[in-house]
Amino acid sequence: MSVAETEAEALLRHGALYPIRQGLLPVDGGPLAFVGIKHGAASIYLGDEPSYHFDLEGRWHRCYSSPSHYLRRLDGSTQAIDRPRVGRNMRLDRRTLDPSEADRLDASIRAMALGLADRIASGSVTLVDPPPPARPIGADGLRTLLGRVSAWDASAWAEHRRRYRSTYGPNPFLPPDGLDALVLQATVGPPAGGGPVHRNPEAFERHCRDVAGLLGMGVVPYRSLFLAGPDSLRRPADEVEASLRIARAVFPLAEGPAPPRRSDLPVERPHREGIHAFVGRSSGPIPGPEDWGRFRALGLRRVAVGIEAGDDPGSDDTTTPPEDVGPIASGAKGAGIAVSVVTWIGPDGIPDRDGSTASAIALVRSLGLGKGDHVYLVGGEERPGAPPDRRAAGRGSAREAELMEGLISLRRSDGVKVLPYLVSKQGF
Repeated sequence: MSVAETEAEALLRHGALYPIRQGLLPVDGGPLAFVGIKHGAASIYLGDEPSYHFDLEGRWHRCYSSPSHYLRRLDGSTQAIDRPRVGRNMRLDRRTLDPSEADRLDASIRAMALGLADRIASGSVTLVDPPPPARPIGADGLRTLLGRVSAWDASAWAEHRRRYRSTYGPNPFLPPDGLDALVLQATVGPPAGGGPVHRNPEAFERHCRDVAGLLGMGVVPYRSLFLAGPDSLRRPADEVEASLRIARAVFPLAEGPAPPRRSDLPVERPHREGIHAFVGRSSGPIPGPEDWGRFRALGLRRVAVGIEAGDDPGSDDTTTPPEDVGPIASGAKGAGIAVSVVTWIGPDGIPDRDGSTASAIALVRSLGLGKGDHVYLVGGEERPGAPPDRRAAGRGSAREAELMEGLISLRRSDGVKVLPYLVSKQGF
């Protein structure tokens, strides 16, 4: 009877996402460890688990140790994600670790890296090469990677958090398409006692260079840039153009499409395909057709807007004034820029204000969306700052079902992606 491969063994043999990889087999028995390097990231698996995932600076950003998944956010905080079974369903529970818990987890990951490095130095593990065409990491490469991981002690993480606070303002709302993007805060705020502050060109360039310094090689895996701020595109066109030019000067965009397999990208070379932005509540001017064309030429590839479906109108930055949604979508699409619509779903227990669910369907259908455009359905209880009396679930509700049914033709005939979404996935 054959013995099933561990996750580490399977990845060493078949882990095509990792063009550079190595096995470490204990000479005194025990499960094989896997170390792999792929575009912008590295991973370590000890048998089936635990597993760890890092950026090229050695910062861990995700790990699994039964029964929990852990995510390290850019601000240095740590979230634990559990999936307990409730009846027939799996529930997603997410919580932020307190500082002492997070410190213990950091210390355990550092100890793991130091332990592997010691075993390599002592010869207590044998290096197992992967089958070609994968390339082995080799002992020197392993020592370099493990040295970067083990350098993240308590003082290094404290310095990272300090630099993060000096680089970024309050976390912006990110539409779902922005989760794989490098966030650049063209607008910061709102600070205490005031409205959002738009960075002038000099301040925005300093911010971009501070982000580059904060992340180092950690910028490599980001596939796009996100120009944060609800008014980032609703400024005089020359100011928007300046922001786009600065962003791509500090973080150059790719000159061509990515290869069919991202594993074919050089592991240390970024491949950013464009710039995204979200247009929220703003009194600034809507770009004209020529403006949209200028922005497209400078790398703007996707614009997101927010609308309501059966909830209060909202006065925050996560919605776009309804009368502006059509002009923004038509202008962007006319310039070849993709459009995403974030639809906030009100809970079933709240009366449908003036048929707003049906109005939302009609609005989305009027936008002329097509292949490459997205509609996301998000429970209103997930809106940043949602009050307690709005916490009734919108996910899986009758309203969500009505929206899905009303937009089914867009999916079938026009190729628009219509997807439920959880904002709590946001990892910025």
